[in-house]
Amino acid sequence: MSVSKKFKLLNIASESVETNLTISELTLLAQQDYKHYSFEMMRIPVSGSFEETTRNIKGLNLFVLDANMKKNKEALYDFLSVH
Repeated sequence: MSVSKKFKLLNIASESVETNLTISELTLLAQQDYKHYSFEMMRIPVSGSFEETTRNIKGLNLFVLDANMKKNKEALYDFLSVH
């Protein structure tokens, strides 16, 4: 990704992300070459920790994911602890 695209992404993300990093620190990070790093990711809710269902909310039957929050918190903690 080009540096200019990284800065555009940084500007967009900074409006909806809360962090203790300064704009200067984020700018330095955006300039790094990450080609030699490996990235891992996970999905929340984790597989097997939710069911698709409907709930009556304010008189409307709405489609929701009923997630097991404890299982998801544990999975996130395990993921972050290892990495």
